[in-house]
Amino acid sequence: MGCTCSGQKEVKNDKRRHEAQGNRMVRSGQDECTYVALHDFKSTNASDLPFKKGEKLKVLQADGQWWVAKSLETGLEGFIPCNYVARADTLDVEKWFFKDMSRKETERLLLAPGNKGGSFLVRESETTPGSFSLSIRDSVPEEGDVVKHYKIRCLDNGGYYISPFNTFPSLQELVKYYT
Repeated sequence: MGCTCSGQKEVKNDKRRHEAQGNRMVRSGQDECTYVALHDFKSTNASDLPFKKGEKLKVLQADGQWWVAKSLETGLEGFIPCNYVARADTLDVEKWFFKDMSRKETERLLLAPGNKGGSFLVRESETTPGSFSLSIRDSVPEEGDVVKHYKIRCLDNGGYYISPFNTFPSLQELVKYYT
């Protein structure tokens, strides 16, 4: 799921409140949670926590658009923009997951120059809410390069499968098996 922030504009507006707080970091009683940086972030004031894409952060306070976090790599603490991170235990951190991509956009992306046969992504299904699709670039002798789409089905117990003969506890395990 990741951050429920709606965009950069709100982060910029909330930045004024963040800058006014200066170095005061007030913590709420919320549970701490591990997040992964989706982008690099350079600090703009002394109370910010700079980080690199892929860096793991422990969120200490999630309030508003600017959260208080501690880098698990550097041990430093500071404010971070919430739309630059995603929970470590979600699909949002996977390079192969494209949440809101349509079938048509998927085909355009996978057939773009630079992508080779076998390039793939997983996306949310447009037709079946709560389900996913695996889209793979392939080469067919009579057609050339094409994108094949496979419906990922959900099990009642929370697992996933493309073929009922091979079931997996998570999408990550399904992708690992097929790659």
